[in-house]
Amino acid sequence: MNYIVLDLEWNQGKKDSRNSKRLPFEVIEIGATKLDNNFNIVDQYGSIVKPKLHRRLHPAIRELLNYDESLLRTGRSFDVVFEEFIKWCGDDFIFCTWGPLDLMHLQQNMDYYYFERLPSPVIYYNIQEIYAKIKLGDRYLTPSLEKIVESMKIPIDGPFHCAKNDAYYTAKVFQKVSHRHLSDMYSVDYYHYPTCKEEEVTVKHNHYIEYVSS
Repeated sequence: MNYIVLDLEWNQGKKDSRNSKRLPFEVIEIGATKLDNNFNIVDQYGSIVKPKLHRRLHPAIRELLNYDESLLRTGRSFDVVFEEFIKWCGDDFIFCTWGPLDLMHLQQNMDYYYFERLPSPVIYYNIQEIYAKIKLGDRYLTPSLEKIVESMKIPIDGPFHCAKNDAYYTAKVFQKVSHRHLSDMYSVDYYHYPTCKEEEVTVKHNHYIEYVSS
């Protein structure tokens, strides 16, 4: 099994606009780093996504990014990039992210383009939460990736808030944390709730029972 460390950049429109109601956060970049079963980095993926709805960068997003609309116009549509990306992931993998938002926004965009849902329940590793629990003693803390990379003295070879770079930095953090109890430290994504009793999920992990109901 491979670990796919995923990072996204996304844009948003005006709060009350019609497009914002259809797709609040539109993915504009997909980045990922693939690790093998021994946590060795074996490949990287990165692609700019040409926005369909929110073509002008929101001011708050513009401040974070290291590029502007001119680069976005060179990208490809989400459906093309996602199909390429999910094929790159392979058949046997688990997603890893820094926080819970990337998977949620990925699935929002998948729904907008009518992609088949990810196999349910979506199990993934939240590296931010794992780091906070192991290193800081509190899984509910939300340290920034940039600060953790600096504190762990991981070489910074490219700017943050670039999906491919952030996925790589997250993978480097993942390599450095203890993997001793990793199989018990997964998270369950809640984007798609069960629609009936048969789809409900009960799992026991990380010293507590998690129940996902309709």
